Amino acid sequence: MLNPNEEEVNTEEISMATTLDLKPPPPFDAEGDNSSLAQRWKEWRERFNMYTVAANIKDDAQKRAVLLYVAGPSVHKIFKTLQDTGTDIKTALEKLDEYFQPQKNVIYERYVFKQTHPTPGESVDSYITRLRTLAETCEFESAENEIRDQFVMTCSSHGFRTKLLRETDLTLAKLITMARAKELAEKQASNISGHNNSRNNVNRVKDEGNDEARDKVRHAKYVPKPHKQNQCRNCGNEFKQKHKDVCPAKGKTCRACGKLNHFARVCRSRKNPPKDSKKDSRESVRVALQQTQKQSPPNSSDD
Repeated sequence: MLNPNEEEVNTEEISMATTLDLKPPPPFDAEGDNSSLAQRWKEWRERFNMYTVAANIKDDAQKRAVLLYVAGPSVHKIFKTLQDTGTDIKTALEKLDEYFQPQKNVIYERYVFKQTHPTPGESVDSYITRLRTLAETCEFESAENEIRDQFVMTCSSHGFRTKLLRETDLTLAKLITMARAKELAEKQASNISGHNNSRNNVNRVKDEGNDEARDKVRHAKYVPKPHKQNQCRNCGNEFKQKHKDVCPAKGKTCRACGKLNHFARVCRSRKNPPKDSKKDSRESVRVALQQTQKQSPPNSSDD
């Protein structure tokens, strides 16, 4: 029978887990890619440890039971084939580590590390974190130096890589400081450039509007004056009732274009002359002369 103090502690543990509403990590995929099995198991173990601490699970036997339950059917099936698994959580984890860790291929892990490059738009901190995670399974003698070298070799900026190579005492910490400063400066410069471009676009729209207004004024000089409704198109005088019958331009030849029935002062051909207006005018005069010659009687000859 539990004493009152033990009952109070258990009640607090249950209350804490219920209040936080914690969810355990998903089951471990023991049948996935063997090349990353060791790293995936290590990451899953870390999440399981965080879960047990957050859920305040302290009892050793309870931890062991939760481990085998949460890890999933594939891990439980593997665990039953292992020898000397004991009855505590420590032994159970050691046996599972022995099963998954030997399948780690250090050569392949280092190959994956060396093939890693920053993705477009990835931040400095994100890329460094990825390299640190990959370096954990590579068993490097100096992971810090390897991460530093990989960052320099895969840097997308030739100028920044050259700057890093000029540093004779470049450490990973110093590299991160320089890369963060470069990243921040580029963002600030981009923001300034974007603001200036927006202002230039506004000014360009204003200039285009002013140019359009000037064009309208310029072209307005060449627009002929509108014709008055009560003005005769042929003589320019006031258009009265039965004006067509008494229009003074009727039968008259225009001095500007050579055509009939209108005066030169209202000649529309003169205000907007076609390209061959002079030629047409000369042709009209020539035709008129020919018609006059035909109508006049021939000269009588002396016999």
